[in-house]
Parts: sequence; C-alpha cells; structure tokens
Amino acid sequence: MKTFEQFLKEKHSETYMGTDDEINNKFELWLSELQVDNLLVYADDFINSIRQKDREELIEKIKNYYKTNTNDVFMDNIFRTIINELKQIISNHYKE
Repeated sequence: MKTFEQFLKEKHSETYMGTDDEINNKFELWLSELQVDNLLVYADDFINSIRQKDREELIEKIKNYYKTNTNDVFMDNIFRTIINELKQIISNHYKE
C-alpha cells in the first residue's frame, strides 16, 4: 500500500520542473515550505484515495465471488467475506 510520503512525492512531481537528479532535494524543500493547511488537504486526499482503493478492491472481490458462487449459502458466505475484508482493511490502516 502506498505511504503518505509516496503520495506527497507524487503530488510534488506533478508540478516539478527540474532535473531527475535534483527531485529528492527539491521534494524535501517543497515539503519543508508546505503550509499546514495544504498538508492537511493532502492528508485528507491520501486517506480518501486509500479508502476508495479499498472499496474498489472489495467490490471487485464481491463481484468475483458472486460469479463463482450462486448457491443458497451465498449470502452467508458473502457477509463473512465482507466482514473479513473490512477487518483486514482496518488492521492495515492501523499498521501504517
């Protein structure tokens, strides 16, 4: 999973106009000059991007599960799958 630092580096690279060999130093300078309000906006964007990615992955898993399991115990299994996936997502967020 992408870290917040990687996310910030991507944001920095979107507007960076220098050479590749200076990008890390320029990122450090950019980060040190970043206003707190802007940093909070980036943090919010980062959290939302993770949540969106997790939601999309979970939906895809559910769709795939549905395609392969069409029997009467589907609902029981799908709820177990959703609960387990949500537990994993939550535990991954707390590890970072």
